[in-house]
Amino acid sequence: MKRSIFKIAATVIASVVVMMSSMPITSFAKEKITLEQAKAIAIENAGVKADEVTFVKEGYEIENGRTEYEIEFFLGNAEYDYEIDAQTGKINSFDQEIETMYTKPAANDSAVKKISEDKALEIALDHAGYKKEDTLYTQVKKDFEDGQEVYEVEFRVGFVEYNYNISVTNGQIVDFEIDD
Repeated sequence: MKRSIFKIAATVIASVVVMMSSMPITSFAKEKITLEQAKAIAIENAGVKADEVTFVKEGYEIENGRTEYEIEFFLGNAEYDYEIDAQTGKINSFDQEIETMYTKPAANDSAVKKISEDKALEIALDHAGYKKEDTLYTQVKKDFEDGQEVYEVEFRVGFVEYNYNISVTNGQIVDFEIDD
């Protein structure tokens, strides 16, 4: 009886050791790029100069089993958020928001010309550098963001998802996010 319990225990322990040895250890891997390199990648992607921005968040974390840098900075009324793979320097996620002040529409708001859903989709696609036929999926719906009426535009190209908020009244990109 004792012998079979020991056999079972030994088999279970051996199975656990085999399973653990085949698990990825990316979460324990040391970063290959530095924080300064990650900041430079974000700055270059945003198309701005380092001395023009104010960094508000610089950190290192493990996200979905991979190590990455979280970089957040402001330039004027634009907020930029990046998640950059600490091993490869690849941008895993990017978000930009334009902080705008909302003003109440005039009493004759019905006279204000608003853009269509199709126009909002066209603005987002143009900003991302794609045409509608490049996308796998598109969705446009009306919503409110910080008291402002916007079109929420979502589309996918390959494995990358694009999300935009476009002002209904003037077609301005209020914010957008790119995520793979």
